[in-house]
Order: sequence, then C-alpha cells, then structure tokens
Amino acid sequence: MSKKNKMTFDSYGRAYHLRVTTSSDLEYILALDEAHWVATDAPISSINGDAQFLDYLDSDDNHHVMCVELRDAIKWQLEILNDYAGIDARSDQLNLGVVNKNFEDGAKVIMSGGKMLRELGKGNEKVITLEQVRTIKSRIQKKPNNLAGVATPSAAKDEKIREFIMDMMQTVGAVPEDAEDDNIKGISAEKMDEFLAEAAARIEWHKQTAIPAGSRVTELMPLGERTHSAYQAYLGVRDKIDQYFAQCEAVSFDGRITDRLKPPAEQLTSDEPGDMEQLKVFMEDSPLAEPGAHQMLRFVEPINPYYATAIQKFRVEVMMPVLGQSLKNLSKEDWLTIKSAFEVYEKWYVDKKGGSVEKLGLEKLKVYLDERFKAEVAGLIEKSNKNALVLDNINLVEKVILYQVHLIDFVNNFVSFPHLYDPDSRAVFEMGTLVIDGRRLNFSVKVHDRKEHAAIAKTSDIYIVYAEIATAADEDTYTVAVPVTYGTKGNLCVGKRGVFIDLQGNLRDAKVVEIIENPISVGETLVAPFRRLGKLVTGKIESMTTAAEKKLDAAATAAVGGAPQPIQQDNKGLMAGGLLMGGGVAFAAVTSAITFFVKTISSVGWQKTLGGILMAILAVMAPASIMALLKLRRRDLSSILEGVGWAINARMRLTFKQGRVFTETPPLPKDAHVTRGVHWLLWVLLVATILLCGALKGLANEPDWKNNVAFGLNHTQGNSDSSVYNVDINSDRKGSKHELLFSGKFAYGKTKDEVSEDNGKFSSQYNCLWSERVYGFVSGDYAYDDIARIDYRYTAGPGIGCYLIKKDKEKFSLELGAVYVEEKLNLTNSVDAAGVDDTTDSINLRLVGRYEYKFTEVALAWEVIEYLPQFDDFNTFLINYELGLEAAVNSKLSLRFVFEDKYDSDPAPGLKNNDIVIKSALVCNL
Repeated sequence: MSKKNKMTFDSYGRAYHLRVTTSSDLEYILALDEAHWVATDAPISSINGDAQFLDYLDSDDNHHVMCVELRDAIKWQLEILNDYAGIDARSDQLNLGVVNKNFEDGAKVIMSGGKMLRELGKGNEKVITLEQVRTIKSRIQKKPNNLAGVATPSAAKDEKIREFIMDMMQTVGAVPEDAEDDNIKGISAEKMDEFLAEAAARIEWHKQTAIPAGSRVTELMPLGERTHSAYQAYLGVRDKIDQYFAQCEAVSFDGRITDRLKPPAEQLTSDEPGDMEQLKVFMEDSPLAEPGAHQMLRFVEPINPYYATAIQKFRVEVMMPVLGQSLKNLSKEDWLTIKSAFEVYEKWYVDKKGGSVEKLGLEKLKVYLDERFKAEVAGLIEKSNKNALVLDNINLVEKVILYQVHLIDFVNNFVSFPHLYDPDSRAVFEMGTLVIDGRRLNFSVKVHDRKEHAAIAKTSDIYIVYAEIATAADEDTYTVAVPVTYGTKGNLCVGKRGVFIDLQGNLRDAKVVEIIENPISVGETLVAPFRRLGKLVTGKIESMTTAAEKKLDAAATAAVGGAPQPIQQDNKGLMAGGLLMGGGVAFAAVTSAITFFVKTISSVGWQKTLGGILMAILAVMAPASIMALLKLRRRDLSSILEGVGWAINARMRLTFKQGRVFTETPPLPKDAHVTRGVHWLLWVLLVATILLCGALKGLANEPDWKNNVAFGLNHTQGNSDSSVYNVDINSDRKGSKHELLFSGKFAYGKTKDEVSEDNGKFSSQYNCLWSERVYGFVSGDYAYDDIARIDYRYTAGPGIGCYLIKKDKEKFSLELGAVYVEEKLNLTNSVDAAGVDDTTDSINLRLVGRYEYKFTEVALAWEVIEYLPQFDDFNTFLINYELGLEAAVNSKLSLRFVFEDKYDSDPAPGLKNNDIVIKSALVCNL
C-alpha cells in the first residue's frame, strides 16, 4: 500500500481502533488479523439495528454475528458492486448500473431489480430504493406459497386438496418445523411421500383381516368380524387376570402371604379419607379378587369394583364365544385356552403398520391414494419453488442495499468502537438513558442473566447499577446494566426508582435491583475515610446517649415506684442531686478538655497545629488517592459487554471525558434565575483571610514587602495594524517562618479593531515553613481568557513543598498538592459545542517545579513548570510553563524577557491545545 492509503488506527481508551470511514477502509478489514478487531463475536439480541440486516449477517442462523460472517459480508458487498459510492454515502438507493453482472449474485440482482422496477411502472429507470424493494417483497410474502418446496393449505383452491394437506400436516408433520408463523407451514414432497407410504402400508396391513367369501372365521380372525372388539376386551383385563392366577399359585404354596398381596393401608396418605385420587390408585393396585388355593376366578364372589365393568365385558365378548358357554368361574386352563385363541391375532396387531395415519380411518386413506391428490399438491410445490426463487432474488437486492446503508456503521461498532467514544453517537449495543438521583446515566446494555453478568462485570472496576425496566402490559420486563462513571454514589441504592428513556424515546419505570460497588471518583474515595470516621464517632455518641437515657429512665422509674414511702422522698431528692452533680462533673470534664486543647494549641503554635492536621489528613488521603487512582484507571467497559455475550479483544478503558458523557447532571437553563446560598468561593476567601491575618501577624517583624510592576507594549502600523499591552504585578513577603506571594498578569491586544488577546490571571500562595526547607502551603488562582473562550477558571487547594536547593544564588523547589478546579467556557458562538457542558469541575493533582538562578546581583533567570492532571483521568491535564530572564538597569528599573506556554489537553471545541506567549517588559521596582 502507498503511504497515502495505509491503514490508520485511532487510540480510544488506551487501545488502537482501525479507522473505517469509507469503502476503501473496508478492504483493510479483509487483511486485518482478527486479533486486532475490538470484537469478534456478538449476540444479535444485544444489538440495536435493522433486523433484516442482522439476519443477513448471521449466515449460519446461530443468532450471533461472528468475525468470519462480517468478513464474508464485506467481501460479498465489494465483489457485487463495481462502484462503491453508495457505500460511502450510506445510500438506501441502488443503481443497477454499478452492479457486477459477471458475479453470479450480481446477475440475479440486476434481473430481479429490473423486474421489480417494471412491476412498479418504472421500467426505464435504473435506480431502485429500499422502500420499493420492501413493498414488492411484502406483496410476495403475502402470497400463500412463497416458501421453496412447501405447499400450504391456503395455496390450495380445492377444499378437498386443502383438507388433504392439513391431514398430512397433522399426521406426518408440517414444514418448516421451527417456523413461528403457522401461516407459512405446509407439506413438502418428502412429507407427502411419507404420508402416502404410511397410508398404503396401513391399507395393506388391514387387508390381512379380510374373511374369504363362504367362511365365517380365519386363523387370524377366530371370532370373525367380532375378533377386533373381542381382542380389545381381552386386552383390557389380560394383565390383571395373569396377576390373579399368579397370586393364587403363591397362596396355594403359602397361605400366610394372602394379606401381604394387598397394597398397604399407608398408601392412603391423605388426611382426607374421601380423597378420590388416592382411593382410585389404591383400588387399581388391589387384587382382582380374593386369591385362593383353588386357583379359580369365581364371578359369584366379590370382584374388585375398579375392574368390574371390564370383567363383565370380557365374559360377554370373549369367554362365551371362545369357550362356547357362559361360566360362573374361570379356571386357569380355560384362561390359557382364551390366550391361545388370540395368539395369531396378537402377533398381527403388534406388527401394526401406518400407525401415524390411523386416526384418519381406512376410507379416507383409500381416497387419498388417488393419484389426483398427489398431482395437485406436487403442482403447488413446484409453484412454491418458482415463488421462492423470485423472493430469494428480491432478498439479494435488499441485502445489497442494506449493506450499503449499514455496513460501515456496523463495522464501527464491531471491528472498531469509535461510536462508543463519540459523545454525539450511540453504539449499537446501547439501550437508552436512566434518569435517576438527579442524573442522566447515558450508557446501558440489556442483560438477560443478571447473575451471570454480575460475575463478569465485577472485574470491570466500575460502579454498576442493575435496573429492572417495566414495559407495556403485554411485554415482559427486562434488566439493564448501567455504569455510574462520574461524580459520587449519591443516593443510589437497591430499591431506588427512576425513569428509563429508550432509544425510541419511550419512558419506562425503572427500579434498582442490584449494585456492584466500586470507586466512582477520586474525590469520593478521599472523603470516604472521614465519612467512616464520622459515622463511627456518631454511632459511639448515639450508643453512649442511649445508655445514659436507659440509666436515667431506670432511676426515674425506681424513684416514682417508691413515692408513697417517706424515706423514698429523701431518695428522690438524693437522686436529683446526684443527677445534678453528675451533670456538673460532665460539664467540668468537657470544659477541662476544651481548656487543655486550647492551651496545647497555644503552646505549640497554631501554625504547627495546622501543619500537623494537614499532615494527618494527607497521610490518610495519600494512600487512598493512589489506590483509587489506580482502580479508576483500570475501569474497563469490555467486561460489561462480555457479560451479555460479546467476545472482546481490546481492553476498553474508560476515559474521564467519556465518564462525564456517560454520567451527567444537566445544567439548568441559561436564562433561569437561581437563588443561591453562600458560594463555595466565599468560604475559601474567609479561610484565606484568616490565614492571611495569621501570616501578617507572623511577618510583623520580618522583611518588608517586595513589589514590582512590569509594562509591555508591542505596536505595529501599516500593512498590519495591531497593538498588544501587558501588565505583570508581583508582590511577596518572605520571612523565616511565613511566605506570602501574590501575582497578577493581564494582557489585551487588538488587530485591525478586532480583539486578538484578552486574558488575565491572579495568583496567591501562602507558605508556612515547618523547617528550613519543608513547608505547607495553600494556593489559589483566578484566570480568564476571552480568546480561549474561558469565562473563568478557579483553582484552589493545599499541598506540601520542599526546597531541594536553597542558596543565596540558587533555589530549586518542588510542590505537591491537590486542587479543586472549576471552569466555565463561553460557548455562545461555538458551532462545535453541541452537547458540551460549559461548566465543569474536578479534583486535580498539582505538581510544581521552580528553579531560580542569580548570575549577579542584578541579573537572574527562572523556570517554572506546573502540571495539573485530573485524578480521575491523567489524560486530561493542564500544563503552565514559564521561562524568564531579568536584568537590572538601575535600582528601580530592569528589563524582563518571558516565554510562556499554556497547554490544555481538553480545550474549548474548535480551539488548539497550545497558547504560546513571548513578551518583553520594563519592570519598575516599588
């Protein structure tokens, strides 16, 4: 391949996905090893799409789309077309002129497409649409005989032929057996041959019972025409009479076993003595009559009522004709005579032929053997072959068009998954949006076996909610798995209800039935230890309060119970005094504890106390944040899909940006009026003011403030009219224990009356030195940039710093902390901002390196790099870099040269990542 046409892979979720946007990219798939496909197998039940398109892909009818089937579909589509413009355009129209007539299926498509156009009265046209194809197809399918090799009852115009087909279907079976629609079931040539063979065999078998003229009986028919009914009467009691004579023989050998031959009374287990079902079973298992050594069945003695009717029929239809007389007893010898009389007939009966068609009767079977019936049905079967051939060719035309429309999009949800990572697209396996707990959970998959899915999904490291979705009254409920990928757990719990909006816009009731717990964000994990501590303390206080209340109730009860006795009045007073004393002691203990706490802080110093608290907090947060960060980076969407039957090759890592798309809290309407409480920024300012007051007190006897202002101007006029102004303000005060640093940077510029630069940044930082080199700090920034469409960006948070080098001429420090970042973008006139949230917030790591070197007392250089990756996704980050040189002109003025690079990995839509500024300025030291 040429460099121009080589394969291109895009990185999504730390995996590489083949870029497929045109028909030429489909050719690459044929050569791409399946190991580089994102998926290699998917159940059709989990895919949203055109059902007929998916059916064409599923060539082996196993209800799965496999990689080999998709590869065959691509190859077939590329071979049947000479021009791929329709594929690139996802067109639902097929130009028959671009179909490859030298390809076998291509010739059929051209013929069938032309025939359909002529039928629609558009014989002069060459383009046929999917709608037109499906219109013709629907007409053909409504015809009664459109399944190849199958004659349906509705296809027969003759009532007798229709009845013939239905009788065959009911006896030897209909085809196709697995068809859900009974209207397409019928009879095939093979089934008809089977039926006629069975009918002929049945008739031939029954001919053996014929009695020749002049004869009344035969060896097979010992009772003549009555043999059939007599044999059925004999068959009805044969086993029971055999059992009776066997029991008689046993009794003649040992008369003690007579009672043991009866079924045990315990067989009647029901508490209801009138239980008819148990009584019936008991009588059926009981002997025919009382067995005796006489070995004679005596009809004058009691006969088991369960068999009385059958025995009477046997005596009339069998004993009298066979033995020639009516007997009151049946001896064993007579019984053997009767059995011998039916031996030949029984052998014939057991060798029955044509049992499957027996219920139709001999007369109907003889009629069906008429050649006319077979010929009529054979004609219908031949006609069905012609209709099916037409339908098969129509299906080929539909297949080509459906592949044109859907093939590229399906590939992008199978070979590659760009749609999953695109906020404006839906992947084929997505089911809809769950609205619950004030959030929209936009990613969901349908789950058929929740237990099996959960076992696999637990390896995803994702917080997953299983919700049961209620459907229309005539449909079953179903379950979806919904990952929660941003924010916190909130009020999510089993039993919580919400609303599910499917892809068609239908609203359904939803109920949480199971949750797989995993970290959702680093912020939630950082707070978790303190929440657990709070619950522990609260629980301890509640238990102590409960115990105290019980003691108080017990004491009060005892006092009230003894009220009538005078001595108890004294006890009551003592009890009240004791309670008062106990309360005073408790109050004194609390007061002493508070006094000790305040005294300790005063002796240690509030700075060291604050530093100790911060260190303790960081000691808890650091390992928790590292573990949470590692787990969040391992979050894998592939496990969610594998749980519903997909075979996934690539690990589908969840990015932070994607997490915010899958789980979002929609902003209020822009023109809405909101009454707010105290903004978080006011609390930050309050804390900062307290810290500032403490710092100023600590700096009372330290060196004074160092202030300077830098002015820069760049102006051109002529071919290019532009002006750029910048002002930098720096103010710091550094003591032995405290450091305060403030800075402000502002720039404004115009080019031909159009604003080309308008930005500013105000920064502040307070350092509390715990030793000569180690310090704790709190920092805050406020920035705006009109060109970068940043309305504002707040940054605030604590951290720890260390001077690795601290000399008069050279200083090098590193700072590590965590900051809260809130940013609002101005997307009013942005055409690329559809679906983008204009206000975002996050918890970021803050890593800063500062290096300063003094060449002389009047010349210095510095370098600062600030790296702020989001805890939830290190691929989303900010980098601020500054390189500066400054040389003094005199004691009040100096020249400054600065290079700045501001990098945003996720800029406003349509903008570049980098903003580079090179500026020179005159500095005035105040």
